[in-house]
Amino acid sequence: MKKLSATATLAAVVIALATPVLAQSPGESQGLENVMSAGADHEVLDSMVGTFDVQAKTWADPTAPPVEGTLTATNTWVVDNHYLRMTLDGNIDGDVFSGIGYLGFDLVREGYEMVWMDTVSAGMIWYRGEFDSSGKHMTMRAEVPNPSTGSPSMVEMRTSIQKGGDHVTEVWIPGPGNMMFKMKELRYTRKAQ
Repeated sequence: MKKLSATATLAAVVIALATPVLAQSPGESQGLENVMSAGADHEVLDSMVGTFDVQAKTWADPTAPPVEGTLTATNTWVVDNHYLRMTLDGNIDGDVFSGIGYLGFDLVREGYEMVWMDTVSAGMIWYRGEFDSSGKHMTMRAEVPNPSTGSPSMVEMRTSIQKGGDHVTEVWIPGPGNMMFKMKELRYTRKAQ
């Protein structure tokens, strides 16, 4: 009986969600199709697909030497090439590090969006940003709670893509005097096939 009830509930939810789509006029249906298809803004990310060796540097203090590590990144298209799934695994200063994120282009809001999760934080980071006109430099920003005060802090992620897909990602955060400093640098080098 519980199984039948759960199936009926699921069917009702699917019908309720599909009803607005089915009730669209021809013009509205075309608009819906336009935002359902991956396009040129998604293709910009193609060069980032693959497996990469990653050299990581992290600065807790801008005046101190960085902590370094070696990681492996695997980036693959998921959900019909709408999202780039990015995994990052390895060691930083002898500690195991693991992270996963999803990056895509929102055709309605017309901007890139990314969510990132890793073993260094129990919170998800939600980024939003864009590429410059060259299609090689992306800047994304997120607001995260300061772990010491709980108040919001701006985080900026800057990615530069080189020919062949090698890329460098830097994470900048507010430091002393609220001046931004480079907290993390990740250098991605494509692994030989």
